[in-house]
Amino acid sequence: MPLSLTPHGVQAALRAQALLRDRCINQRTLAPDDIRSLAGADASYTDSLACAAVVVMSCPDLEIIERTTAVTKTRFPYVSGFFAFREGPALLKAFHSLNGRPDIAMLNGHGYAHPRRIGLASHIGVLLDLPTVGVAGRPMLGTYHEPDPHPGATEPLMLEDEQIGLAMRTRAGSRPIIISSGHRTDLPLAVEIVRATLRGDRMPLPIQEAHRCATALRSAVLHMQ
Repeated sequence: MPLSLTPHGVQAALRAQALLRDRCINQRTLAPDDIRSLAGADASYTDSLACAAVVVMSCPDLEIIERTTAVTKTRFPYVSGFFAFREGPALLKAFHSLNGRPDIAMLNGHGYAHPRRIGLASHIGVLLDLPTVGVAGRPMLGTYHEPDPHPGATEPLMLEDEQIGLAMRTRAGSRPIIISSGHRTDLPLAVEIVRATLRGDRMPLPIQEAHRCATALRSAVLHMQ
């Protein structure tokens, strides 16, 4: 049922997040050596549409295997903490359009490092029963010390006494990215996957490619309107 930003809609979204959080597995269910394919996923928006892209790559060489895209109407406003209800339908449609199933997916968003521990990466992972990693451009909550300026430097993202993610400098002069576990992964695996997929951009290559596809799709949609 579509959700709207009304008291009833927010409460319905909070209940859905609580149910998904109870189903989320915050430990790895696969080993790095078992990963043969990896997906990156991202979404872009028009005023009323979400444009999602999923790019699947081989591991460890990161050759593109498959690309899929999807467009859906947005049913939930752009509100921090509820992005999965806005772009999730388009992302799920794109994932379901794949010919094959990736071993793991990276999403441009948070996983465990979310106010209710069920960010976009965790949300999508549970619904697909797919191992996922959250990679975001900035934290939603918590604090970290600024990592050293050299690429690869990290600092824990802390909320009181709990580590909820990791800040990693991926490119000299750029802000750190925020890494957190999603579904069926833990933080060490999430960090290992991110390190293995960095190719000089701020974001890992699979997410970077998905971002390019989603942005191009958005431009095409706007051109047709």
